[in-house]
Amino acid sequence: MHPRLKAQLTETIYVAPMASVSAYGDRTFGTPVAMVAKVEDMNSVSTSPEGEEIRTTHSIFTEDQIEYSDRIWLPGDLQTDATLARKPINVAELRDYLGAVTHYETTV
Repeated sequence: MHPRLKAQLTETIYVAPMASVSAYGDRTFGTPVAMVAKVEDMNSVSTSPEGEEIRTTHSIFTEDQIEYSDRIWLPGDLQTDATLARKPINVAELRDYLGAVTHYETTV
């Protein structure tokens, strides 16, 4: 990651990776891990192909990838409270002009 981009990652989020799925389809998650990020407020409403309304509230920029199956706690949220965890809606790899991944943008 370019030093100027890295300097903008001034906030801390917590990310818990999915650990397993039970026979009933219930997911369990690992311990939340701190990750530096830049978090921007964003309010957007779109419609899925099935006609469901999808609301997004934040864009999160990180050096490390966040998976769709992970759970995220924004700055200020208590990572021990699972009800505050957010699900990624979209995860994008952002690349430089040579095609190398520079950072990731996750929308929640």
